[in-house]
Amino acid sequence: MNWTAVEENEWEPLPEHVLVEKINDHQVEWRFIEGYHQNEGFFPSIYLWDAFAPEHIFGPAGNGTYENWNEDPLSWTGEYIGTGPYKFKEFQEDDYLLLERNDDYWGPLPEPEQVLFKLYSDAGPLFLALEGGDIDCTEAAAPPAKYDDYVANPDLTVGVVPDLGINYMGFNLHPTGGYEPLQDLALREAIAAAIDKEYIVDIVEAIGRRKAIRAFKPDPVPRNILREILELALRAPSCENTQPWEFAVAGGNKIEEIREAVSGKIDEKHNSDLPLPGRYSEPFKTRRKAIGMKLYEIKGIPREDMDKRKLWRLQGLRFFEAPAVIYICIDRSLYFQDDVINSWSVFDCGLVAENIMLLATQYGLGTILQMQAILYPDILRAILGIPDSKLILVGIAIGYPDTDDPVNQFRTERASLDEVAKWYGFD
Repeated sequence: MNWTAVEENEWEPLPEHVLVEKINDHQVEWRFIEGYHQNEGFFPSIYLWDAFAPEHIFGPAGNGTYENWNEDPLSWTGEYIGTGPYKFKEFQEDDYLLLERNDDYWGPLPEPEQVLFKLYSDAGPLFLALEGGDIDCTEAAAPPAKYDDYVANPDLTVGVVPDLGINYMGFNLHPTGGYEPLQDLALREAIAAAIDKEYIVDIVEAIGRRKAIRAFKPDPVPRNILREILELALRAPSCENTQPWEFAVAGGNKIEEIREAVSGKIDEKHNSDLPLPGRYSEPFKTRRKAIGMKLYEIKGIPREDMDKRKLWRLQGLRFFEAPAVIYICIDRSLYFQDDVINSWSVFDCGLVAENIMLLATQYGLGTILQMQAILYPDILRAILGIPDSKLILVGIAIGYPDTDDPVNQFRTERASLDEVAKWYGFD
């Protein structure tokens, strides 16, 4: 592979940049120019995806027999050419491509006689088809949010391979169409140095990994890890920097004491500090119902089996046997202000709760945000000594996920962005 210098600000491809040379009937040499095709030190992987086409069919205008193939390849009516283990059989636009085995292939013949490639408009339907068994495999990268689920699914095999691609942020340095200040190399270097690249990767992965865990291992979570998580979570924003949150963390014999006490209250009416949601309108009602039905299905609980439904509800009251629970509280004076309910402090506590749950994934921990954890605040005040001047808002069960339990393979769906976002003032 030869590397050749390129003149500064040379933006348009020139004939000398096309460095492909026929060696013999079976070999072609590709050469790449440093600074033009790819930066030095990086394998020019993008060119591995290029394909060879016979010049007498697809040659430039005037040389080939099909001049417009690059503008409208679907209008091609000639013969499809291929020398691989499979050859073209049928194509349905926006639906599928069917290949059949090429029995004249020079190498070992593959076992399947036909291979069907289904076409999907985006990754969502593609991975739904994979999960439902409608397709056998895909080489598309698994969504980060579903990667752990796929690994834990006994019906799926997840392969991990080196990525030949390169992800990068590029600066537009075009002499006429670019952004002039970026011509300054020192500025570009300063921008690159200021980006916390590891943090970006960590936070994106954490958002993708986080999900509600409903079965925990008994292994205790060390206090120093919980402390690290809470200290980092304190960086959450808050209204006028009030930082209203306070934490009560229970583990060991204290959480066991709470478990036993609330288990005896399962048939009693709750008296949570804040009112729980009442009736839901659509589409919220359907979303809530869907998760309940799916969980009953996973646990094998018929809708009419009230005894099993009660036992499942009891599991929630017991924090799904998590080894620790973090209660988030606020001062009562922040919520009740004269004749006004101040919801901003509750909103702030939601932000710190999200921080806790995302940070937990970085330690291999799972969480679930629970209303069930705060249904009986009198018990919590008696066992943990939380004063009546504090409102107990929510509990976060935390621990090491039991990945063998099928309930932890479940992940709720999300409404698409187009359903919940409207854009104003954009093209």
